[in-house]
Amino acid sequence: MTNEYNPDGKEIRFIDSHYKDLFHIPDGSCVQIHYPDEMVVKPCTFIDEYHTQIGYNVFHICQFAEIMERNGASYMPEPEIMGDEAAWKVGKDRILAVQTCEDGYDYTLLDENYNEIDGGQVDNPELSMLEVRRDILESFGLERRELRAMFYEDVMEQAFEVGRQAVVVNDPAHPAAQQVAESESRIAALKVQKRELLEAINAGKTALHTVNEVLETLDNAEGWSTWDVMGGGLMADLAKYEELDNAQKQVEQLQVELRRFKTELSDVEITADLQVTVDSFLKFADFFFDGLFADWAVLDHINQAQSRVENTKGQIKRVLALLKKMREDVDVQIADEKEKQEQLAVETEL
Repeated sequence: MTNEYNPDGKEIRFIDSHYKDLFHIPDGSCVQIHYPDEMVVKPCTFIDEYHTQIGYNVFHICQFAEIMERNGASYMPEPEIMGDEAAWKVGKDRILAVQTCEDGYDYTLLDENYNEIDGGQVDNPELSMLEVRRDILESFGLERRELRAMFYEDVMEQAFEVGRQAVVVNDPAHPAAQQVAESESRIAALKVQKRELLEAINAGKTALHTVNEVLETLDNAEGWSTWDVMGGGLMADLAKYEELDNAQKQVEQLQVELRRFKTELSDVEITADLQVTVDSFLKFADFFFDGLFADWAVLDHINQAQSRVENTKGQIKRVLALLKKMREDVDVQIADEKEKQEQLAVETEL
């Protein structure tokens, strides 16, 4: 990242109070500060080799180190977020919740009372969670605020409860009040359904990624096995079995991920046929690979494995396509309910 003070994109240097280098971070990223009683994340901007803007304040790098030492605080680069969801208190009066989805990320921006201010989707799965957070905060002019990590599930449950209780019609005796309250309940239920769909989609995407890794490993094994059949010798034999060992480990991981996929699908109202399909995924892995490495007809078994894994891949993709369609339908229903509420509000004012 570059800014007006940093056209060359130099990194920000952090030192201790004795001028010993501790670490560097890219311009525009964050430092994570551990105070005795809390942990805070602050955005950083390069000013020059010896000065850095941290949050809203500019510090000499040694001055910052001395302040941290006096406060009994330690500091480190903010680590990447490896999970599928995260939430932060943004300054004093905003909360941001972000969750991965099939096409990128879904986000919800709330006020301090958990009322929804804005929400949407960032259609760029290539971005990291931290990059998406930075872009969202910049779009709302919140990029300088310090952040405090929150539990995503707690945030969304609180937002759900606030939404459930909200009634946008001022006069509770008005006939439209009951309709609005019922609409809010439907929206809250739809948001829960959407969250469950996103969790299932993410589980399916994880399994699909591992399936692709298995296929790549089996392709490598097939190449070495073909060479072995043609007289490749000891090197081809060793390389072949190394790839097959890797495939075995990947399939074991795939079994775990498919079980998680099955668990997530059980929370979603879908057809029984889809559930049976997932059961067959697990049976495939348990049944087929038990005998793969004990048989000398390795090349033939590799070809069979490739065929079966390709079939598994196709099944996962079909399930994901159905889940995506279901999520889109839920989005449409939520939009329809909000439109009804707006119409009720207009009619109430007339």
